Amino acid sequence: DNLTLQFRTVLGNSVAAMLLARCGVDPTGYLEDEDFQEIGNFNTPETRNALGVATGDIARMCLDEIARTVLSLERQGQKENRTLANPPAKQYAEANEPENLPERSQHHGSDLHQCQ
Repeated sequence: DNLTLQFRTVLGNSVAAMLLARCGVDPTGYLEDEDFQEIGNFNTPETRNALGVATGDIARMCLDEIARTVLSLERQGQKENRTLANPPAKQYAEANEPENLPERSQHHGSDLHQCQ
């Protein structure tokens, strides 16, 4: 029973360390060396393999769930942002000349091209 408890403790800490590291968080801020001191009790290749496989499998399940949640939230955010903004009002060129000048005034000139 004591060995089973130690295995579960080391397994839980190993999964936590792997998840934190994969999510970009430094595990040393949450786990200490003492959290892994019982790992020395599992020194045969079979027990280390069992610990490694179990850690990888459990962490993969958790990471898959995290990935599904993140993708779902990203998709939800994209759906919410699919609103069309009001198109800007069309801007027409404005006349720089005063409106009270007649079109055929001296201001516009009266020079015509000479056709040849």
